[in-house]
Amino acid sequence: MVENIQRRATKQLPCRANCCYKDGLKALDLLRLMYRRFRGDLIEDYYLTNGLYNVNVEDYLPLRCEAGTKGHCYKFSKQACRLDVRKNFFGLGVTNTWKIWPQSTGTASSLNA
Repeated sequence: MVENIQRRATKQLPCRANCCYKDGLKALDLLRLMYRRFRGDLIEDYYLTNGLYNVNVEDYLPLRCEAGTKGHCYKFSKQACRLDVRKNFFGLGVTNTWKIWPQSTGTASSLNA
C-alpha cells in the first residue's frame, strides 16, 4: 500500500508523468520501499547482535550456538512458520541473507566499516 503511494507520488512530478516507476525512482535517487525495509532489518540485526541495544537478543533473533557452524558465530535459527505473515516478521526475513555474509560483516566496528 505504501509502495503504491510512492508510485503515485513519482507520477505527480511534472517531468516524471510519462516515465515508468523504476526510472522515476532512479531519477529521484530513491530506493524501493521493499529494499529499504529489508536494509533496515539488516541494520537492526547488526545492532542487536553487537549489543548496541539494551535488550536480550534471544527475544528477537534465536541464535544458533553450535560449535560446528560454518562461517561466523552470528548464525540465527530459522523458525518453522506456517503463515506468510510470520515469515516476513522482523528477523526471520533476513536470516538467509545474514547467514551468507562473512564474519567480518557481522563483527565490523561500525556500519560504515
